[in-house]
This record gives sequence, structure tokens and C-alpha cells, in this order.
Amino acid sequence: MKLPIAEAFDLTEGSVKRLSEIIAELNTRTGKQYDSDLVIKSMLQIRDLLKKSPSLRQYAKANTEQDFAFPYYESADDILIEGLSQNQDFFTLLLNNDDVKKETLGIFLPEIYKELRRG
Repeated sequence: MKLPIAEAFDLTEGSVKRLSEIIAELNTRTGKQYDSDLVIKSMLQIRDLLKKSPSLRQYAKANTEQDFAFPYYESADDILIEGLSQNQDFFTLLLNNDDVKKETLGIFLPEIYKELRRG
């Protein structure tokens, strides 16, 4: 599956700054050189796919944000696995490191939860 192009760089300045900080920390911890713009673009693509999930919409409407987190991260895993061919190294890092996945993708959880719950 080819990941769609993210709709827009419609992240708040604070979210972009936080993601950039996380990516810089990851580069330091892993010795990698993940490009901040590419990673943010990938995160936006994942976010957009999560927002379009009918099953996540149902979970958001029927659960608290805390209970929504489990199916949210499970759906994120599915998207990451499907998108591995496009961004294998970074997606593998997310799939193999729950803390990093929650730190990066957790930025979108409240937004997606609220949007899906609204319908």
C-alpha cells in the first residue's frame, strides 16, 4: 500500500516543534540522521490514515480517550506495517520501540479521538 500524501502541514507550531525535538533526540539516541521534514510528513500521512478509519471512529464514539488509545496504537501498527516499504527504517524503529511510537504518534491521539468522536 502506498501512503497518501498528507493533506497539509496543518500541525500547530508547538506540535511541529515537539516532533522536531523528538526526532533530534532519536537521532542522538540511535546514531541515525532522520530528516525532520520527512519524518513529520510521514507522521502526517499516518495521522490522515488514522482519521479515515471507520473502526477507529466507532471506538472514539463509544469510549473514553484512555480506552481509545489501545485500538489507536493497534491501528497505527497496521499502517506502519503496510507502509514499511516506503520508510522502512523509521517505521521499523516505531514498530520495535513502543515508547518512541507512543511519544511520536501520541501527539495526534487527542486530535484524532476528538475528530472521530465528532463524526
